[in-house]
Amino acid sequence: MNKKTVFIDLDGTIVYDIHTVIESSWTALHKLKEAGHELFVCTGRNKPLVNSLFKDFFDNGIYCAGALVEVNGKRVIDEYFREEELKELDDFAHSRGAIRSLMGEERIWSEGWIQEFFNRRARERGEDEDNSLQTYRGEKVYKADVRFRYEEEEAYRKAVKEMNTERFTFSEYLADVHMGRCIETSRKGVSKGSSIRWLSEMGLFDMKDTIGIGDSLNDLEMLKTCAYGIAMGNGEEELKKKADMITDRIEDDGFYKAFE
Repeated sequence: MNKKTVFIDLDGTIVYDIHTVIESSWTALHKLKEAGHELFVCTGRNKPLVNSLFKDFFDNGIYCAGALVEVNGKRVIDEYFREEELKELDDFAHSRGAIRSLMGEERIWSEGWIQEFFNRRARERGEDEDNSLQTYRGEKVYKADVRFRYEEEEAYRKAVKEMNTERFTFSEYLADVHMGRCIETSRKGVSKGSSIRWLSEMGLFDMKDTIGIGDSLNDLEMLKTCAYGIAMGNGEEELKKKADMITDRIEDDGFYKAFE
């Protein structure tokens, strides 16, 4: 088989419950590397959140849903929000009763009930850093999440319809009882798929030799862009419709089985 470039989503694909890497996924990752394939982590997380689980395993990363990209330690894409764009998202969220999370290169700043959730998780890991929005001081923001509580489905659906697509790229994220319903937002034109196209245009790989695997709607452009797209069995139904292959669920070793 020709050398492939594989783009790998994390949460819901090889990471279960935010902080647990499925053991069989580790096995598959090592086998892919040993076989000579090029691996890109392709995630909504920033680099520190990836390294907290994988340390230096990945040489290449598409972070923050495509807004920040590094290849062999060199930054090649750096698409952060401008001040006026963040102000527009702030007004959009608060006028609809939603809250925000802002993702920077090193930190996440949040407010309201999702900040309380993140604080609990931090304490479980022995951390005590307060990353509330009140501590934000104008650092670069690469991804902004507009969040509703899980039970606020009607308000969430209305906000999705009203999102201004002229200024932003956005996708719906899998609803979660603890983390609510999320509209994941990037600058216009920025996505996992756009970053893959840019990297291909830089001559880093041939698009015909690309594989993407994921579970959420923010993986849709990735699957549509790659030559071969794999959806997890636990993934969104719309994503599965666009996939070339549907593997088993994450907890049933879906990642390993897909590449086996």
